[in-house]
Amino acid sequence: MTRREKIKFCTHCGAPMLEKETICSHCNAKNKNKFPVWIIFTGLVVCLVLALGTIVIREIRPKKIAWDEVVLKERLPQIDGMGEVFIDDSSMFSADLVNYSQQDFEAYVLAAKQMGYDREAESEQWYFHAFNEDGYELNVDYYDDQMSVSLYKPTELGKLYWSNSALAQTLPTPFGEVGVMDYEDPTGLNATVQMNLDEFHTYVDECMERGYDQDYNRDNKGFTARNEEGNELSVFYEGNNRVSIHLRKYE
Repeated sequence: MTRREKIKFCTHCGAPMLEKETICSHCNAKNKNKFPVWIIFTGLVVCLVLALGTIVIREIRPKKIAWDEVVLKERLPQIDGMGEVFIDDSSMFSADLVNYSQQDFEAYVLAAKQMGYDREAESEQWYFHAFNEDGYELNVDYYDDQMSVSLYKPTELGKLYWSNSALAQTLPTPFGEVGVMDYEDPTGLNATVQMNLDEFHTYVDECMERGYDQDYNRDNKGFTARNEEGNELSVFYEGNNRVSIHLRKYE
């Protein structure tokens, strides 16, 4: 089953890399591989990441973008000019472009909307995030004549079989039967489940009723908490009727 790979950023040069990789393809530096990655956001960080996105400033090595060679070019407005492509495969595209003006950014966002990226759209003067009807997720950031473009293929979901492990059973079983268990071992689990935003909030309510109400942070699209045993839970509405569930056992 194909699903979107999680990414992290190189601790040496800042380039994006797959979470499972230990050698950065950009600078060849070694990075520690920590999987799964458990991040407990404060309410402010949850709000910024989910509502506005995150700008990562990194040094790039610009060259002419070979647009005809981009794997997902049929899913994106055409990119012209100089920049650097970091990831280009059938599941993800990520590139930084240089010498772009605010007007160039606005024109690119307009072209994206005309291509159908108008579902759950969020935009600011320097940021745009939306899905299309096929579930592809587009992020466009602009900062100081540099524009970053990232496109993600949607996670493919199937019939969800919720785990019977003691740890998984500390949570309510997610609604419906559509999803995927991305990862599970005795120390924790990651799952992606089909839920709309209302169902997300109902599920969070049920998690709190199950005891995940210690040191919690909650906003419209994110929830983090612990239970009395110290297990750490993160539940996020990712958009496009997708909810991610991350649970880590206290050790």
